[in-house]
Amino acid sequence: MKINITSRDILWSYVAQMLNIGMGVITLPLILKTLSQDEVGLYYIFASIISIISLFDLGFSSQFSRYLTYIFSGAQSLCKEGIPKERSEEVNEELLAATIVTAKKIYSTLSIVATLCLLAVGTPYLWMVTESGTLVENVPYVWIVFCISCFFNIYYIYLTAFLQGKGLVKEGKQAAVFSKLTQLLLLFILLYFFDMGLLGVVTANLIAPFVLRFLSYKHFYTTDVKNALKGHKVGKDEVNRIFGILFYNAKKIGLITILASSLSYASTVIIGAYLPLSVVASYGVMVQIVGIILGLSTTQVYSKIPLFGNLMVYKETERLKSEFGMSIFSFYVINGLGVLAIMCAPFVFKLCNFSVQLPAIGIVLLYVFVQIAEKNQSLFCQLLLVENNLVYYKSGIFTCIAVFVLLLIFLHAGGGIVSVIMAQAIPLFAYCVWKWPLFVMKKYEISFKHDILYSPIHRIMEKLRYKVDA
Repeated sequence: MKINITSRDILWSYVAQMLNIGMGVITLPLILKTLSQDEVGLYYIFASIISIISLFDLGFSSQFSRYLTYIFSGAQSLCKEGIPKERSEEVNEELLAATIVTAKKIYSTLSIVATLCLLAVGTPYLWMVTESGTLVENVPYVWIVFCISCFFNIYYIYLTAFLQGKGLVKEGKQAAVFSKLTQLLLLFILLYFFDMGLLGVVTANLIAPFVLRFLSYKHFYTTDVKNALKGHKVGKDEVNRIFGILFYNAKKIGLITILASSLSYASTVIIGAYLPLSVVASYGVMVQIVGIILGLSTTQVYSKIPLFGNLMVYKETERLKSEFGMSIFSFYVINGLGVLAIMCAPFVFKLCNFSVQLPAIGIVLLYVFVQIAEKNQSLFCQLLLVENNLVYYKSGIFTCIAVFVLLLIFLHAGGGIVSVIMAQAIPLFAYCVWKWPLFVMKKYEISFKHDILYSPIHRIMEKLRYKVDA
């Protein structure tokens, strides 16, 4: 079947991202006003641990999303590399059922392993940074609720991947919106009315995502999918075969993702062992604000990934270039506006007299520049990933190892936040930042001047002219 990403899908994607921004704008002042400085620092460490725990996905979610796109586009088989050549107008129900059953078995195992690792490694780390639990109230209860939420977050990852793979972008974003609204309501009640502190934050994080899972399950498991599961019994041999195909690239994606955590969120946990929690809190706020901007600017690219895969299966090269160029153009425009906005952020923080302040504006702008450059090369690599071609993974591994080594060296030498940012920037700009955008543009014959600049501007002007004429 044809996958078509409409304006409603894009609109709901932006609504979901705007809600994420709204969550940050609303919850950040609430958290800064109701939590102590030590609790804020621990809050950002928890956020980083969530990012690290999500690495137990090992790249399977992107594999499942991509292969589901192939299947719903009519692919009759799955291959380790490249786009499946054999295609039909009908969905291969047997292949669909085998892929779904394989996903459930993989994620049930991953969630158990991740939680056990979290308890074994995270518990002594938490005890260390909170000085045996004396800096933050209710640490044991906070930790137990947090671990339970991590278990369910990993187990149900496949539902979001399935919606993305089927091209149900609007439905997935609607589910995310309702889940975030539930979380916002719970957070406000637990912090403002019950004064539960950090325990209220982790409780809201545990309960709200079940709304997302309920709605995702409802949207994906339509009658045809349920019939496919009922009509085809999947044996152990078939699960092992699908797993082998998935794991071929999943291990590469997983390794890159695990190492790439040192580029951003893992650095928060690492600097927690070297710098005071007050500095960790300042760095964490900066990471969160820049993350909001990047999340909004990358919305259109990630929303169209199922479409990119569908167009590759159908070999519609010109439309692929047009859709990708428009998405990258939106990335540049939104980030340009974001840089202007973030220059005002330190003054707003001082005016509001928050307990935690942003680093100096020069440090903030340096961090923004590095993150935009890193995200830019990552977006170009998405086309390679959609095509099931991970030619970039070796350079990603070497870059991430270099970042990790430099980060430890700089912090051990007594460096501060600037050294953390430079540890990320030096290896990135040495190769990946320029190499892969150029490689992708050459491979897919994408013209920066025509496909990314002129064509998107022309399309926008045509739409505006049409609306004026109408």
